[in-house]
Amino acid sequence: MPQPSRRAFLSGVTGGVSLLAGCGGTIQNRPDRFSVTPTRTTRPANPEAPSLDPGDLQRRVEPPDSGSFVRAYDQRGLQFLVDPSSLVMQTVPDDELTLRIRAQGYPAPEPGEVYDEKRVTVEPAADGRTGVTVPLDPRAAPDHRTVYYTVALLPGGDAEESAPVHLHETDPFLVSADSITAVRSQASEELADVENDSGARRTSVEGAIRVEYPVGDHRIALSVPKSAYLRAGHYAFQTLAPQSLVSASVRNGVVPRLARSIVGQASADGVASTPRELVNHAIDVVQALPNGPKSVTESYDSNRKSLAQTVTELGGDSEDRSLLLAGLLATAPFDLDVVMMVVDGNAAEGVGHAAVGLRDDSATGDTYTLDGRTYAFVETTELGWDVGEAPTAYRDAPVEWYRPI
Repeated sequence: MPQPSRRAFLSGVTGGVSLLAGCGGTIQNRPDRFSVTPTRTTRPANPEAPSLDPGDLQRRVEPPDSGSFVRAYDQRGLQFLVDPSSLVMQTVPDDELTLRIRAQGYPAPEPGEVYDEKRVTVEPAADGRTGVTVPLDPRAAPDHRTVYYTVALLPGGDAEESAPVHLHETDPFLVSADSITAVRSQASEELADVENDSGARRTSVEGAIRVEYPVGDHRIALSVPKSAYLRAGHYAFQTLAPQSLVSASVRNGVVPRLARSIVGQASADGVASTPRELVNHAIDVVQALPNGPKSVTESYDSNRKSLAQTVTELGGDSEDRSLLLAGLLATAPFDLDVVMMVVDGNAAEGVGHAAVGLRDDSATGDTYTLDGRTYAFVETTELGWDVGEAPTAYRDAPVEWYRPI
């Protein structure tokens, strides 16, 4: 298949993606700076509880040179490094950084398994990362129940309707009166570190699985929470309706983090800057996932993956990839009108070929009019397919469609 020309159809897609600047700069590790302003807690503070000494936390993590990460934690709380210059943070246009920090059941808390929560407003240092020490009490967890700490950014402050942006989490642990016992995450067991001939790399770190692979002349690095990968089995995602699958990944902050990371990296690397270029790059990122069907004419199977699985397993079939792309483009900072399409098949029976429809009323090429709106066909299984260009086998084929969220 010849390489299609670069996409130029998105002249009608101008909203949704912010033009970014200033993503670069020197990051200095300043763990001596600690500040925290609690704005809400789930229970009254215990006046007899000792305050946390940043140098006294037991479980220590070696954070990378930049980014927002848990640095240390124990049964009394955690220490978190906030990097306002990170690529994810740079895509959140808030002067005030509000974090939601939880102690909860691992990997997927049942109702009532958020054992403690605090919301903190952080005033980060201008010249480096700011350390935030947050007391939490996970001791309400029953015996032998693994728990973990999560840190999410709340765009728009305390607004409940804001989709959280997952920043980092700890590995699971068991709590006793005076200590914690780390537990090896099942995700670390299932996802071995890999580096293959295609240039793809996967590594396991505290609380996350990192993947890196080439996208054209550049590389993309993505981080997926281990808990998000394990939720697929916990919730039996294969039995969920696709709309529920995407919505769950947006609510738990996984997809917003991935979308913002893609935008931040593209801007920092000079790969893309305009809204049109950023959308094109997000499509390239999904198309370039290494593992996929042998040809675009293969039908997708009934073994549906969660969005976190598609990233950590470095790909999937046309449905898996299309659900991932639809979730990315439907959430901030893109906020675009997209639909899932199943062509030449039956979506309920898992037969056919899945693709994304991206709305543009002025689009040309392979388009569909759905619900009175024009959507351009977006192929997700191979790098190089242009927006508005469908494989020959699917041109003019019947289509079923639904909204992913």
